[in-house]
Amino acid sequence: MEAVYKTTLRLQKDESFDALFISGSERAIGAYRALTELGRRIPEDVAVLGIDNIPVCDYLYPAMSTMDQQCDRFAKAVIEQLNAMIRGNGEYMQKHVLFKNRIIEREST
Repeated sequence: MEAVYKTTLRLQKDESFDALFISGSERAIGAYRALTELGRRIPEDVAVLGIDNIPVCDYLYPAMSTMDQQCDRFAKAVIEQLNAMIRGNGEYMQKHVLFKNRIIEREST
């Protein structure tokens, strides 16, 4: 959070921007604080999109838009691949898994 907070403050001094896409909704909380301190309104002045869809996204004001990466499905696929590796049947080398992420649009965009 602190790194994103400081980066957002620094960006404001150097560049004009109207959106932030931050890898990690928890880290994006740092941007919320910096933007508030700078008097920038979310989303009117700067849109904010995080990744992870952690529960706190619903409780921030404004509620944070985020990308849901379906971590539970990802974890299940990883465990299946590891089990195939442990069994040693070579199945894991032939399998590619793609997940369709979804954007959960809330009030910050």
